[in-house]
Formats: sequence, structure tokens, C-alpha cells
Amino acid sequence: MAGHRCPCGQTGSLRRGISFDRLTVSLLFIALFARACRSPAQNDTWWHLRAGEDIWQGLWPTTERWSYTVRGGFWPDHEWLSQAVFFALHSVGGMAAVTLYVAVVLVATYALLWRLMGGSVQRRAVLLVVTLPATFITSAVRPQVASLLLLLVLVLLLMERRLRLVPFAFLLWANLHGAFVLGALVLVVVLVTAFVWERPLARPLAIATACSAAATMLTPLGPRVITLVLEMTNEVDIVEWRPAWNTMPAGAILGLVAIAFFVSWRVRPPSEWGDRVLVAGSLALLPFAVRYSRVIPMFVALALPVLARAWEARRPAPARADDRRILHSAAVLAMGVGASAWVIVSWASSDPALEWEPVPTAAADALRSCDQRIFNRFDDGGFLIWFAPDIPVFIDSRVDPFPKDFLHEQLRRESAGEYEETFAEWQVGCAFLPPRSTTAQRLRQDGWLVTYEDADWLVFERPS
Repeated sequence: MAGHRCPCGQTGSLRRGISFDRLTVSLLFIALFARACRSPAQNDTWWHLRAGEDIWQGLWPTTERWSYTVRGGFWPDHEWLSQAVFFALHSVGGMAAVTLYVAVVLVATYALLWRLMGGSVQRRAVLLVVTLPATFITSAVRPQVASLLLLLVLVLLLMERRLRLVPFAFLLWANLHGAFVLGALVLVVVLVTAFVWERPLARPLAIATACSAAATMLTPLGPRVITLVLEMTNEVDIVEWRPAWNTMPAGAILGLVAIAFFVSWRVRPPSEWGDRVLVAGSLALLPFAVRYSRVIPMFVALALPVLARAWEARRPAPARADDRRILHSAAVLAMGVGASAWVIVSWASSDPALEWEPVPTAAADALRSCDQRIFNRFDDGGFLIWFAPDIPVFIDSRVDPFPKDFLHEQLRRESAGEYEETFAEWQVGCAFLPPRSTTAQRLRQDGWLVTYEDADWLVFERPS
């Protein structure tokens, strides 16, 4: 037909390849997706999967069933929906399917952050890449991966004044992961901002806030979910609860981003509603990011759009010439093929870096051959809960079911190798420990029998 044009542009433009900007974006997100597809499993991963299995079998995870120390007690599991999703995916495609889900969530998070930043492609890429050590610490097979995405979704809804959708975001978030309380903090601070600078928006935002509060209580834990989540902070010496200055390099990046954030604030004072939402949310999260390293990605993710917009306002990026090249398209194709091969090979070979098989079958069999109670460390209980589900654990990293005093004392004793009192109190006759454990070294010295040994694990049995 005369005058017909391809919706993608001139036919000749297709033959000329893609621009350098599109090359940059494509390579960046291919690399992010490939790296996210290698997000490792952690000790928490395995008890999340076990909880998901229980849920699909009709057992709601509000009662502790897996230990002999607090069995039958209350377990405030506030991540049940993530666990159900994990196990459903695992049932279909094993750990590859679960890891793929994590990768999709992570890439969606960065895609949304990319949209919020705006401005020059190169500047956005620089900001994203230099802060990756602070934002990518969420890249593990755990429910927390959803929280950063949902925070950005919340902020986008607030910026675009799509307030009717905010309660639905909180309904989903409260059932996926406990960090919804940080989203609630951001929402309240933005509400205060509306009362000060956007008075017509204050009433509908107050209604959305009230509805969101009600939505967060539609979980198996009901109204208790908020207080139970708030009580979690710094219960034991867990890395992600440590302050930013003890978490490097993420802590150093937090400091630099915070300084740049306040400079950007002066360069481009927030005069529009979207900017005020970003600034208010960043300010709300900054004190918690300094105190708790697990909040660092959230603050950085909200601060980056402020930095990008101020950079563009201070020094607008020059317009780029038409630089489409076939070579750019070829580079994207090569990168995509190479990244796919890297991921497929690592998945097919169960690359040890993925941590998909942390406990060998022989180690689990050695544990089952022991007819006495088994001692294990805080960090290792999750492995046993999944790979040796018939063996009650001594302790594990769920934290919530265990009394705080018990957790602190057992962590102290294990680090010091002081096992005698614990073993006598709980009638322990076997132990599952890594060779580097101080308690493992003490058990060797005291003549305990080693019934299994490899580079990662030792199984001990009390000598007769």
C-alpha cells in the first residue's frame, strides 16, 4: 500500500541495528538477569520450602513443629505466601524454577527503578552499577526479594496518585514478607507530606492509608502481624540486622548515597508531588538503613531517582545523534547467547555457588543412624529441616519461635565451644557441625566419634 510504514519505523532503520542507548540498556539488563539467575540459596531458603510444603498439605505455619527445644510453641510466620509460591515452583521445576522466580522479581525491581530515575541512559546506568553492591544484597532465594519491588510499586502508585491500588499492594506485601512495615512507614510520612504541601490530596491519601492498615491484617496472624514483625529487629547477631558501618561495602555506598542525596536535595528542591514522595520516603528509611543493614537497599533505591533527577536538572544531558549500528545488535545477541549458556550450564551442573545441595545424602544418612537427639548450630538448622525432615533440630535461623535469651546464650556457647551444659540439659547424643566450628574442634579433642566427615560437615556421636 502506498504510504504504509512499519510501526517500528522506516524499514531501513531495522537494517541499521539499534542505538548505543539501547545497547547500554540491553547489556545491563541481560547481565542483571544472568546474575540474578545465579542467586544462591541460603540456610533460610530450606525452611521456607519446608513451610511451603506444610502449607500445601493444609498445615498453617503458626505452630512450631520442627525442633525438640520449642516444639509446639507459637511461630509467627509472616511470609506464608512466599513460602507457598516457593514450594509450588519447586514442585514443578526444582530449585531452577524457584531461582528463576527470584531472578524475574529482581529484574522487575531494577526495571521499575530505571523508570523512576529517568534522564540520560548513561547516567542511569552509572548510578545503577556503582550502587549494585548495596542494592543487590537482596539477591538470594528468600522471600525478602519481593519487598524491594513492592516498595517501588508503592512509591510509583503514590507518585502517580493511583491511591485506590495502594491497599491491594499492602495486602499482597503483608502476606509475602514482613518488611511491609517499612512500606507503612513510607506511606505515613508521605501522608504527612500531603498535609503540608498537597492538602487536596491529604483526604484520599488518608483513606488509602486506613484501608492499607486494614489490608495488612488480612493474614493468618491477623492484627498481631504488625507487633510481631516489629519485635524481630536485632534479636540475635544476624548479619543483616547489623548496622551499616559493620556491613561493607554496602555501608560505605549508603554513606556516599546519603551525602549525594542531601546535596541533590539542595540542587533541586522537591517542588512537584513525585519528587516529594521520593524525598519523604528516602528520609523515612535513612535512619533504619543506618541502623539495620537489610534496609540499605530500600533507602538507596528511593534515593537514586532523586540523584538522577538532580543530576539532569544541574547539567542536562546533550541530545545524542542517531548512532544505530548493526554491531550494537550483534553485541546484544552475543551477550544474550553467552549469558543464557552460562546460566543453563550452571543450573544443569548444580554449580556449588548456587548452594542447591548443601547437605550430602550420606551426611543425612549418618544423622538418621543416630538414635539420640542431635545438636546443630543456628546457621545450619534450616538445612536439616529440608534435607533431613524426619530429624528434629536443636535450633535454626527462623528466630521467632525461640526465646531471645535462649538464642543469645546458645550462640555464645557455640562460639566458645562450651557444649557440656547444653548437651547435658537437652540430652544430646549426636552433633552436626562444620569442621571450622569451635564446638566441633572441642568434640574431637574430647574423643567424640566421627561417623561422617567431608570438607563441609562432621557428624559426631557420643562415645559409649
